[in-house]
Amino acid sequence: MVVNNNAGAIFLILNTLAKNKEVIVSRGELVQIGGGFRIPEILEQSSAHLREVGTTNQTFIEDYEKAINDDTALMLKVHQSNFNMNGFVHQAEVKELKKLGERYNLPVIVDLGSGTFLNTENFGLKHEPTVQESIRAGADIVCFSTDKLLGGPQGGVICGKEIYLKKISQHPLFRTLRVGKITLTILQEILLHYLKDEAVTKIPIWKMISCPLEKIAIRSQNICQKLKKENIPAFTKEGQTAIGGGSLPGQTLLTKLIVIKPPCPVEIFSKELRLFNPPLLGRKEKEFFILDPRCIDPSSDNLVIKIITSVYFKMK
Repeated sequence: MVVNNNAGAIFLILNTLAKNKEVIVSRGELVQIGGGFRIPEILEQSSAHLREVGTTNQTFIEDYEKAINDDTALMLKVHQSNFNMNGFVHQAEVKELKKLGERYNLPVIVDLGSGTFLNTENFGLKHEPTVQESIRAGADIVCFSTDKLLGGPQGGVICGKEIYLKKISQHPLFRTLRVGKITLTILQEILLHYLKDEAVTKIPIWKMISCPLEKIAIRSQNICQKLKKENIPAFTKEGQTAIGGGSLPGQTLLTKLIVIKPPCPVEIFSKELRLFNPPLLGRKEKEFFILDPRCIDPSSDNLVIKIITSVYFKMK
């Protein structure tokens, strides 16, 4: 099932399966997602009752079991997709929750947030739980975003066991949250890239993540050389690309940055680039304007040079 976003997905799940009933969630997983929306508030609006267990940094399977009562509807596990905790930490795993759920006849819902189908460790990043792993671990329902790491349009997927999906699909709210034909068509094309094992060559986010540093360095150098021919002061330097977008918090990839000394205050130069048609976005670092080629499709390199040249001499 596909709805308008992952917040809509979790709301629909809770309102269908846990209305006026208790939902058990670890205190360490009561996250705030983008736009200021908080899991406890979504729970409240869905008419489900929050039952917090454990502590911020330590929650064990025994904490869940102690909280189970006649009003318990389900156990919810929320992935910390936009922040991380290190040190003295522990959270119950999906497979543990599944065993507990089977004993008490309670479904286990996993909210993966950003969601990914690919193993991020293959690209020099820390492990990010995949949708497949949650399903194999026994989750009854898994929900995740279709943008972010999946690389598609905005949306939220609800997948899992038919017995629960049928109930959710029959809920009157499903019609208010469903996506249109254009979104479904684009999402279908994105998913086909995964089925054809071509995500890293066809989907922009994975093209950027998987691009070797050597290729980025060559592009960065070429762009700088062409800018210098236009008498625009530019040089390259090593840097880091943050994955961002509410996923892989704190993780970066090595890159080769393009550094430009604008002819005016960098705030003004940056604003003019943003207002250009098409706009060009970059970073500001002291008096310099910074571009990261990892975030730019190679087919746009010449266009980037044209935009910078136009704005540079306009402001000179």
